[in-house]
Amino acid sequence: LHSASGADGKFSVSVLVESESVRVEVHDQGSARAPATRRDGQPSESGVGLRLVNMVADRWGFHGGPYGLVVWFEMDRNEHGRT
Repeated sequence: LHSASGADGKFSVSVLVESESVRVEVHDQGSARAPATRRDGQPSESGVGLRLVNMVADRWGFHGGPYGLVVWFEMDRNEHGRT
């Protein structure tokens, strides 16, 4: 829905576990729009997933554009009971 990968394209997910943090990256075939979190009262499903990520992740971001995009988030380990 939010990526060129949605039209029979491809995407990948990578997870890097380190001693201090966990990093998850989603690589896809790009989007004309930058990823954004949903604002309260905004109609439709757009941005709901990133809003959830924003609530639980310690950091998140993205790089790329219409021909390839990576959205990532990191969670610190051993904080708030996480392991």
